[in-house]
Amino acid sequence: MIAVQFKRLIHSKFFYISLLIGSAITISHYFQTAWTIRGEVLYGKPSTIPDSAYLLWLNTSLSEITNLFFMLLPVLAVLPYSLQLLVDKKTNYSQLMILKSGKYKYLFSMLTMSAFSGFLVVAIPIFVNFLLFSLTFPAISPNPFVYYIYGIDAYDTLFFNLRLNAPLIHTMIYIFLSGLVGSLFAVFTTTLCLYFRYTLIILAIPLFINLLISVVDESFTMAVSPLNFLKMTVSLPVHLWDVLLFALLMIFLTFILLGIGVKRLEG
Repeated sequence: MIAVQFKRLIHSKFFYISLLIGSAITISHYFQTAWTIRGEVLYGKPSTIPDSAYLLWLNTSLSEITNLFFMLLPVLAVLPYSLQLLVDKKTNYSQLMILKSGKYKYLFSMLTMSAFSGFLVVAIPIFVNFLLFSLTFPAISPNPFVYYIYGIDAYDTLFFNLRLNAPLIHTMIYIFLSGLVGSLFAVFTTTLCLYFRYTLIILAIPLFINLLISVVDESFTMAVSPLNFLKMTVSLPVHLWDVLLFALLMIFLTFILLGIGVKRLEG
C-alpha cells in the first residue's frame, strides 16, 4: 500500500510545486545575503554579517526571508500529500482502497507518505541553502566572540557546545529537525481531512497553530513554536524541552483527531 502511495506522491504536481516554492525562498535568501556582503566589500564598509557559511545559512539569519520561510513551513509541508485524503474522499477513491487493503492500512499509508513528503519539502530547500553558502563562503567554525560582537546568535541555541566544536553536525541536526517539524505538521493536517471538506480551512489551521504558539511564546518567554526554536537568532531562550513539548502537542492532537475521525471513514 505504501508503494502505491509513493507512486502517487512522485506523480503529484503539488510535491514539486512545494519544493519549488521552498527552494525559491531559500535561494532568494542566499542571493540577498551574498549581495549584501558584496556591496559592503565594494563600498569598503565593515561587514555586518560574518563571512562564514555556518553563520550565514537560513536558520542562522536575521533576514525577513528566514521569517517568511518558517512562517510558511506548515503550508509547504502540507501541500505535497496531506490533502490527498481529502481528494480521495471526494472521488470515492478512499472507499476503493479501504475495500482492497482495509481502513487502517489505508490510513497508515496516507500518514506515512504525508510525513515523508512533509520532511522532504522542508529539509531539501534548507539543505540547498546551506550547500550554496558552503560552496561560496569559508566554513569557519563559529566563535563565541562573534556572537557577542554581532548579536546574531543566542547562547541558548540548542546544543550550543556542539555548534562550536562540530558545526557541520550541528547544522545537519537543525536541518533534520526542520524536516521533522514539517512531518509533524503534514501528519496532523492529514487527520484534519477527516473532518473538513474545504482546502483553505485545512491549510489555514496549521498556519494558525504555528502563529498562535509563537504569540504564546512571547507571553511566557518560551520557544515552543518552530518559528522560534528553528531559528538560531531568536531572542527567546531555546531548550530541548521546548522542542519536545511542541512534538508532544502535535502528536497528542493528531492521535485525538485520528481516534475520533477514523470512524468517519467507511469500510
